Amino acid sequence: VFQDMLIPGRCLICSEILSGFLEKYPNAREVRIAAARLMIKQKQYDKAKKEFEKIRLSQPQDLMVLYSLGLLSIQQNDYAAAEKYLNEYLVSASKQDKENRDTVQVLFLLSQIAEEQHHYDQALDWLAKIDQDEEDEVSMSVEIKKAQLYAKKGNVQRARKIISELESENPYEKERLLLTEAQILRDIKKQSDALDVLKNGMAEFPKSTNIL
Repeated sequence: VFQDMLIPGRCLICSEILSGFLEKYPNAREVRIAAARLMIKQKQYDKAKKEFEKIRLSQPQDLMVLYSLGLLSIQQNDYAAAEKYLNEYLVSASKQDKENRDTVQVLFLLSQIAEEQHHYDQALDWLAKIDQDEEDEVSMSVEIKKAQLYAKKGNVQRARKIISELESENPYEKERLLLTEAQILRDIKKQSDALDVLKNGMAEFPKSTNIL
């Protein structure tokens, strides 16, 4: 059944099989998750949420379920519900072993939700909760997002300062920083300054197709 879920045109058959199985074995967690994922594939988000909620009733601290409910709520632009589920995730994760959780992604999602609602200070607060001892790629992503948020707040000087203070030996990351700074300048209609940044980027990365 799980393999057939991936085959176009077999979704209805799979759905019937899964539903029948769950009628007999309502506590079959993995099967209910499979049913919910099939519903997501069919864009039946409300039905998928109901399936995850059934699992949550008996396993309220199930991180995968809380994370899935958070993502589904974001998909439906139900930010209040998304915040509720993701905050519950953080509380539950704090009580479990570190290797069983991914709070970094959840914090990024909460920051994203705040940003979508133009709550930039709150978005920055969520980013501040991410452990600065995380791997370099995560740290770089956090700082770049901070710069973008400060730019949206109107503090372009602070945004550019954050970018200028970031260092990396990775050519991809260096290019990413150049493109971020140029975009920040374009967003505030400083086309000439943005062009200067891109020209400097082309001098450093003459073969780059992203900077063109």
